[in-house]
Amino acid sequence: MTWNRVLWGVELKSTIKNEPPTILGSRWHFADRRGHDGEPSRALLFCTRKQARDWCRGRNERDEHLGWKYTPIKVSERVEKITEDSSNG
Repeated sequence: MTWNRVLWGVELKSTIKNEPPTILGSRWHFADRRGHDGEPSRALLFCTRKQARDWCRGRNERDEHLGWKYTPIKVSERVEKITEDSSNG
């Protein structure tokens, strides 16, 4: 059984440095797991756009002086059962 869910994530952009934007909490799957200070260890996901916008608004007000901008973005989460045959690598 497999299904996809449409959720809302948060994109983090630097307004000072010339860095590419990143989805907040997406660094957990990289070998280098050093993220930004306070970055969640898993993707930060919301069920509704309003929840994501409210969270971003609060963080933007708090971190405005640091040069960070938080923006809600639509994301997809795929859930799939892994069979024993496919999990052997």
